[in-house]
Amino acid sequence: AVVSTQSTGGGGLVTYVNQNFCDVTCIQNLKELSDHSSPTSGEFLTLEIHRERAKNIIISNYYRSPNSDSTAFLNKLESTLSNLHRHMNKVIIMAGDSNINLLDYGKATQCTGFVDKLTEFGFAPLISRPTRITDHSATLIDHIFTNSCHAVTKSGIISDFDLSDHLTTFAVCS
Repeated sequence: AVVSTQSTGGGGLVTYVNQNFCDVTCIQNLKELSDHSSPTSGEFLTLEIHRERAKNIIISNYYRSPNSDSTAFLNKLESTLSNLHRHMNKVIIMAGDSNINLLDYGKATQCTGFVDKLTEFGFAPLISRPTRITDHSATLIDHIFTNSCHAVTKSGIISDFDLSDHLTTFAVCS
């Protein structure tokens, strides 16, 4: 199943859930946790996957343009995390491209603030290697965080999938 948004700036977000994992009828768009009204401060698409015999899974997909205001994005992230707090008994995956390089943790204020905000709300990163590699740089700007590491059976980077200038990240939940 694919759930997507169209932002006012022409972009948008897409979240893909394999049909072998659940039927499209099990997926609910959590509109109160989704926000694509102002792409300059970041976009969020949040879904809940309802499961009968296991904890529900919430996937919050985000994007921040490289030239947008990182402070506004961090404020929107904090608001989203605060609203997600009532769902902490569920498996939550936060995934996206923030254009914040996690390899700069401790050196760049926006990176440290981003990671610290997620860890403050109980999230841990699943991706630790660069996701955008050029001839002159390697950055970790595509992230997956979770509040339930035990529920993730596999995560990583697919390097031979030539879809964009970013490597594809993934997480598999049980």
